[in-house]
Amino acid sequence: MDKKQTDKIAAFDTLYTTNHIQMLKILVPVVGKEFRHKLAIYIKYMEFQYTLSLAKSSPLSFSLCAESGNSSVDFCDVCDELFPFCTEKEQAMIQNLKNMQGALKQYKELEAAMSMMKELFPEGTNFSGNAGFSDMGGGFSPDILFNFLSPEQKDIFSMFQNKED
Repeated sequence: MDKKQTDKIAAFDTLYTTNHIQMLKILVPVVGKEFRHKLAIYIKYMEFQYTLSLAKSSPLSFSLCAESGNSSVDFCDVCDELFPFCTEKEQAMIQNLKNMQGALKQYKELEAAMSMMKELFPEGTNFSGNAGFSDMGGGFSPDILFNFLSPEQKDIFSMFQNKED
């Protein structure tokens, strides 16, 4: 765990605890082994009770960051921060989510480029697979660009080709 992650966890712990709970945490390694488990349970109970009292007194403090105006959260960054704490199965799922978001981003970029090409060459927007010049007046056909795409990009483009906005 890097320092940035440790700082975030410590900030959360500091926000949802009291000085008395912190003092009890300091006592955990000092007390006898038979009492240590009971003290740990009591500390967790105190933290839970304090968190509930905070939620009752100010329910807005538990709102999502997107609701509070911080919409600059990057999904991939959050996934990267969660990754070290996940099991192998969860890590695979996170990687799949990141791959899907990457594919979606590629699609959006491709869609924007194709929209721009349609505006530039309205007479050559026949995407039926005829590469070269369009049959409608000899204009440039964006199908030529289709041949430069990777197989993954071609699959994404084909999947969303008939999408109507």
